[in-house]
Amino acid sequence: MDNVNELSSSLSFSSSSSYLSNGSSSNHLSASASASSQSIEHYLSLSKLSDNLERLLLDHEYDYSDAEIVVEGNTVGVNRCILASRSQFFQDLFRKGSDDAKKEGKPRYLMSELVPNGRVGHEAFKVFLNYLYTGKLNPSPGEVSTCVDDRCPHDACGPAISYAVELMYASSTFQMKELVQLVQVCSSFDFLCCSFANDCVPCRVIVCVLSLSTCNFSNHVSASASASSQPAPSFEHYLSLSKLSDNLEKLLLDHEYDYSDAEIVVEGDTVGVNRCILASRSQFFQDLFRKGSDDAKKEGKPRYLMSELVPNGRVGYEAFKVFLNYLYTGKLNPSPGEVSTCVDDRCPHDACGPAISYAVELMYASSTFQMKELVQLVQRHLSNFVEKALVEDVIPILVAAFHCQLDQLLSHCIQRVARSDLDNVAIEKELPHEVSNDIKLIRLKHQEMEPVEDKRIRSIHKALDSDDVELVGLLLKESDITLDEAYALHYAVAYCDPKVVKEVLGLGKANPNLRNSRGHTVLHVAARRKLPSVLVPLLKWGASASETTLDGQTPVAICRRLTRPKDFLENTQTGQESNKDRMCIGLLERDAEKLNLWEHEIADDLHVRLDYLEDRVAFARLLFPAETKLAKEMADTHSTSVYSGLTASRGSSGNLREVDLNETPSGRTKRLQTRMQALLNTVEMGRRFFPNCSEVLDKFLDDELDMADFILEKGTPEEQRIKRTRFLELKEDVQQAFYKDVAEQNRSASSFSSSSSSSPKEGVNRKN
Repeated sequence: MDNVNELSSSLSFSSSSSYLSNGSSSNHLSASASASSQSIEHYLSLSKLSDNLERLLLDHEYDYSDAEIVVEGNTVGVNRCILASRSQFFQDLFRKGSDDAKKEGKPRYLMSELVPNGRVGHEAFKVFLNYLYTGKLNPSPGEVSTCVDDRCPHDACGPAISYAVELMYASSTFQMKELVQLVQVCSSFDFLCCSFANDCVPCRVIVCVLSLSTCNFSNHVSASASASSQPAPSFEHYLSLSKLSDNLEKLLLDHEYDYSDAEIVVEGDTVGVNRCILASRSQFFQDLFRKGSDDAKKEGKPRYLMSELVPNGRVGYEAFKVFLNYLYTGKLNPSPGEVSTCVDDRCPHDACGPAISYAVELMYASSTFQMKELVQLVQRHLSNFVEKALVEDVIPILVAAFHCQLDQLLSHCIQRVARSDLDNVAIEKELPHEVSNDIKLIRLKHQEMEPVEDKRIRSIHKALDSDDVELVGLLLKESDITLDEAYALHYAVAYCDPKVVKEVLGLGKANPNLRNSRGHTVLHVAARRKLPSVLVPLLKWGASASETTLDGQTPVAICRRLTRPKDFLENTQTGQESNKDRMCIGLLERDAEKLNLWEHEIADDLHVRLDYLEDRVAFARLLFPAETKLAKEMADTHSTSVYSGLTASRGSSGNLREVDLNETPSGRTKRLQTRMQALLNTVEMGRRFFPNCSEVLDKFLDDELDMADFILEKGTPEEQRIKRTRFLELKEDVQQAFYKDVAEQNRSASSFSSSSSSSPKEGVNRKN
């Protein structure tokens, strides 16, 4: 009988929550097998989520309550986001608003009105509230669930029953089904155990079967836990924590549950967050929210910029959303493919550029926002990349390890870079000074001094850093080193402004297909930088896009392995700048040889040709601004002012045939020819490097001419003559109106520029 009483005690209401919840014994038996396979780490993560959220109830430092519930005269602060995500009752309540009085802007609710058919005391509500926040059912408070009779076992006395009834009213009214089931099951077991003691055979059988299933489950989980040296979790507790996690996830996924009270701007996108959850999970956010935000506020919500929160690194939108989901749920979602894979179909995506960049972003978020368990997880992931990845792609891992103070990962990266063939120039330019010195010491510990030649090369590189190509020329004359020996073009392509690359090429002394000590051509280096304004001049000067590295990578393969699907597949509307990554891949995939010059048939008349070119370039600028800008730069048309205004060669009214009485005929012809040549060069560059855009322009302009021909060819010869005359008149009127509008816009812009200058003299100088 002692054993029977022991079992009855273990299944009593006050202590049975660790054994029974969420249903009947059949659920125990069917779920026990799968329970043993659950990750102990996942359980620990959910447990920490639960413990963190409990701070919101226990510690006044974490008071972010935005509503109040009055119970027995006591005011209890609550967080609407948590209550609404956990209970449909509260979601409906908060959505329709509160008609009661408000205190400091917080809606206030009376428990007597929320539960009109029963009574819920302060202690019972606090236990219920703790279950909402943590997924854990605390033991019954002795002061309200026991009586004052010392001889009473307190298993069925009045206070014990009253407390259980109050908890049932709260669970049922606030629609927490699993808690309702738990209260029912525990009450049933109290009855069964009493019948067990009275020798009721059916009850004895049921109790023994349930006891055996519970012991079997505990053995499964204990074995799993002992294998990982972790405490054994209760399966029911695990289910409860999982539901807590799933409920909180609604706050991120469903706009119906938007109770955000702060905003974080990431890559231009605003992400609403709940300060109570972030503060309870991260000391960084607790400190941040307590000291307030100095930034602008929108609708009363403090706003924070990710670029300011993480000054030493970058955290993208997708990485932050995954991190945020971990804060809310304790679960780490899979890496989003659109930002953690590349667009090279042959890549396994186990160590490509985007995969590493995404993991590095997640590390910056985890480290900066002080989520130690996530730092450890991501650190293991990054460590796996170090030996697999190209040494160039190890650099961002090393930099992140340095800023996040991950000594073990940093040491691993330093050793990997030190034994690689990455040149010292790249190490100095791309790594922190302390780290680069460590690597050079490892490499050069047997060398007593630096070769003189290296110092001369370093001087050339410094001149390039200063954008002083003239100084580069002087240094070349003073020494026996050539541009190729200094790998000056490689250096400029990797680290300098695009205009410096053009100027170095303009010296005519650099081989655009030269390989450096690692077997990389200039175009291989440029492909990693992914700047169209760097690639185009190299291709123009004959750099070959078909050359491969020692491991067989072409420039386009390099570029593809650094490009995310999100960027490559980005939809660009007409008039918006095209994505640079996609432009680079398109440039490299096309033949690097010269394309045939434009062969469109137009009249020999200078005015007609210039008119057509003006229109073509104008439409190109409207439809493809980024591509047109590059074509203009490659054609060197800045000096001819192709884009300074469409009226440059058309006169004040926009008419090419308008005569300037102060201009000689020969001077006018020369001016128009110069302008036409500049436009032709621009069109040629566009056809060479952006054939798809040129095809769109061809079709657009051809359709305009075809429609005019279709209309003019109908009717009798006399009607055709009249319509043609009228068509030319209308076309001239439309063109004049168009160029008049452009001229007015140019004058307005010029007037604004002059009025914004500090002095009339400065405005005149700018105009000239």
